[in-house]
Amino acid sequence: MNQNTMLKKRFVNLACGSSYVRDTEWTNLDYVPSDQSVRQADLLGKLPFDNETVDVIYCSHFLEHIPRQQVHHFLGECLRVLKPSGIARFVLPDFEEMCNEYLHQLSQNDYAKASFLMLSMLDQLVRLRPGGQLGEFYRHLQADSENEEMTSYVLERTGETIEVGRSASLPGGSVWVRLLRNPRKLWARIERRYCRMLSLLFPAAFRQQNISFAGTGERHQWVYDYYSFDRLLRHNGFASVERMSSSTSSIAGFPFYPLDLTVDRRPRKGSESMYVEATKS
Repeated sequence: MNQNTMLKKRFVNLACGSSYVRDTEWTNLDYVPSDQSVRQADLLGKLPFDNETVDVIYCSHFLEHIPRQQVHHFLGECLRVLKPSGIARFVLPDFEEMCNEYLHQLSQNDYAKASFLMLSMLDQLVRLRPGGQLGEFYRHLQADSENEEMTSYVLERTGETIEVGRSASLPGGSVWVRLLRNPRKLWARIERRYCRMLSLLFPAAFRQQNISFAGTGERHQWVYDYYSFDRLLRHNGFASVERMSSSTSSIAGFPFYPLDLTVDRRPRKGSESMYVEATKS
């Protein structure tokens, strides 16, 4: 084994979506890969790594989507694959920051921004259809060429770019053309339609209140502040927990762009995110 091989580290990006690093040291995983640089994996099962073989885990805006009863297993898997002194960097919505911002906007009598904050916090927890009310809000904002202030606020808060005046449809042809390019998404669309048909067997009132057709991974299962997340990480075996920012890390050479910063150095997921690094003993 040569020296370069011995020094090579393993970095893992869990639930990477379309934000990943193209580098031989990085392994990018997601349930529905967005690119050939991403490997398919069931991230709520056993992670596809041997014990203590990973130096760094990066996981952005995924943990809040994990059902509470499965969080312990997921964090246990992260701990299992990390080497001693390995670091897991988590990025997720900061409930305390969102609440403080909501109260601040109310104190300024800016009810439009306060309403958006309430919508962005709650809709992803309770929505029953793809996109939910937040998606409707974005579509209306996209059609409103007069509301530049709100589009800028949404960008600052969430990192979502609302392109005013453009069609809400995505590039790349029709929906079905895009689905055919990604068999997993096509199968997910077929499954949802099948489930919709089966749901007709239930009373309408039950369907309206209890059955969600939001996409897999679209809903938030919980929301955390730093203090509750710190306790959760320590309870699950991490030795130390430290709060970071979108541009600070204890990980040497961490690629802030493209993971946590945009090309113009803005927080990729907006100001409502918190950045936490947990170290294995």
